[in-house]
Amino acid sequence: MKNADQFVFQTKTDQERAAEQLLQAARSAAIRFIGLGRKTSGRIEDHLQQAGYEPDTIRQVLQDLKNDQYIDDERIARRQVRSRSGAKSESTVRLAQRLAQGGVDEEAVQAALQDVPDDRTAAREALAARFGRQLNQASNQQLDQQLDQNAIQQLDHRVDQQMAQRLEQRKISMKMQRFLANRGFSAEITRETIRDFWKGYFDNDDDN
Repeated sequence: MKNADQFVFQTKTDQERAAEQLLQAARSAAIRFIGLGRKTSGRIEDHLQQAGYEPDTIRQVLQDLKNDQYIDDERIARRQVRSRSGAKSESTVRLAQRLAQGGVDEEAVQAALQDVPDDRTAAREALAARFGRQLNQASNQQLDQQLDQNAIQQLDHRVDQQMAQRLEQRKISMKMQRFLANRGFSAEITRETIRDFWKGYFDNDDDN
């Protein structure tokens, strides 16, 4: 049996106690910032940096909060990816940029992008959702009426209905091009998607 002289009591130094208090203060600040909602690790990191905490303290707090499930970047990323469907579909590059700018860490970004279709599929879905119903409901006569009347007056009176339709198709194609480019799709995929869209549209029209 050990006598009392053999027991060594380990006491924390003032520096160690101060470090623990600082860590707890940073954790409390992060939890208050999170509140009842969900915040990405990047947003929390920015908040703690602005509050004046050191990088080592921030890294430790972020890891602790991830372990305790206060932070779940992947969940946030998957929810955002699901919201960008249909007419809101974007390229994988644009989605990755959106998530990164929102403070989602790289690992969560890559995990969430596994759920999205490839860019060609996403571009087709976006174009069909944005323009498909509009054009399918329009007859050739309605398309003619959409043509700017000033432009018609400037054309030779011998221009026929087919030329007017081609002019309107070109105008809509330019809108499609801007629409897909704004969602981050490459020029090659944009050209292919618009070409295939019109091919499918006129094929369907021939069937009616």
